[in-house]
Amino acid sequence: MASERFSHRARASGNVADVWKQLQQPSTWAQIGGVERLSEERFDENGELLGYRFVIIVGGSEYQGTATRSVAIREKQMVMEIDSTQVRGDISVQLEPDGGATWVALSLSIASTGFFSSMLFPLIVKGVAGGFDDAAAAFVNSLNH
Repeated sequence: MASERFSHRARASGNVADVWKQLQQPSTWAQIGGVERLSEERFDENGELLGYRFVIIVGGSEYQGTATRSVAIREKQMVMEIDSTQVRGDISVQLEPDGGATWVALSLSIASTGFFSSMLFPLIVKGVAGGFDDAAAAFVNSLNH
């Protein structure tokens, strides 16, 4: 099974509590990976994000998937597992306080899910790689609000 990992580290102007609060919004996660639409957002009893369904566009085709929270260490780390017909993986965000600001370490790991997706995987990787730094910067920028 083919796989790839991307990472980015940047400083958000918000404090850790504010950044964590932003991570509980599905629209924040949509900044990564070319997400076109979100639906079926789910939250726990504390209002923290559990997951959502999404649609991405790869090579002009729509693919549906789900994102499910697998790790949540309040104000430190949040990981969303991604599952779609073409790829599986995770998006991990680690937070580190820096005075009134926050260092954000973002990583995206993806792997093909089968024979057909392994044939498409180079196209998927090219699409992700070509826009990852911009998407990661937009993601961190969205945490500044």
